[in-house]
Amino acid sequence: MEKLKAKLKKQGGFTMVELLIVVAIIAILVAVSIPMMSSALEKSRHAVDQANIRSAIGLISVAYTTNPDDFKDGKSYYYCVDKDTHQGYLSEDSDEAAIADCTCNNASSAGPLFVGLEPLTTGNDISAKPEIKVSWTFNEETGTAKNSTNAPTEPSSGSGSGG
Repeated sequence: MEKLKAKLKKQGGFTMVELLIVVAIIAILVAVSIPMMSSALEKSRHAVDQANIRSAIGLISVAYTTNPDDFKDGKSYYYCVDKDTHQGYLSEDSDEAAIADCTCNNASSAGPLFVGLEPLTTGNDISAKPEIKVSWTFNEETGTAKNSTNAPTEPSSGSGSGG
């Protein structure tokens, strides 16, 4: 019995094979988790794109509702996000404009988020709505942010572009 105790005290550590097996298992887990993490990051970028589009449409709608006379000749803005407070605002300066966060397919050509309002042509028709123009939208179906010339003024119930 004493020989067994002496042998166990002498061994004490891990063998090189055991350490290699643990390192191999960790490497496999990392290799599997990296694509999942990048996919989650891309989904979060898409969520930022959608939120920016909705905020831009909401802000231009509020600006039109509070002072419709400013939009008689049509007025266009860039949607901007303050880096400190993360608050969205409209500006005529394109240098501050929010750009598409998504890095998938056509997002690199999406450019800054531009929003404008095409005024009503008839003054007495209360059922008519002014048309909101947005320069890029997020398409939930294909998962891409892309340039476009028009966005819906109301959110679509199914999949579609950015509203």
